[in-house]
Amino acid sequence: MTQYRNPLYPGYGPEYFETLADPIEHRGYLVYCREPLVWDVVKDGICILQAAGPNGAKLAIDELIDAS
Repeated sequence: MTQYRNPLYPGYGPEYFETLADPIEHRGYLVYCREPLVWDVVKDGICILQAAGPNGAKLAIDELIDAS
C-alpha cells in the first residue's frame, strides 16, 4: 500500500490518501489511480493535483514543468 499526504486536509478529505495501485512515472512525478475516475499526481509524498484520467494527469505535469 502507498500513502501520500493530502495538502487540503483538514478542510477536505483524509490527512493521507492510500492506494494499492501501481504508479505511472512521468517526468519525475508519480501518478496513481486511487479511485476509478480520480488520478492523483504525487511529488515527494504529497498529492499536488488530481485529474480525471492518466492523460490529463500527464498533461498537467507537462504544463507545470514547462511553466517553470
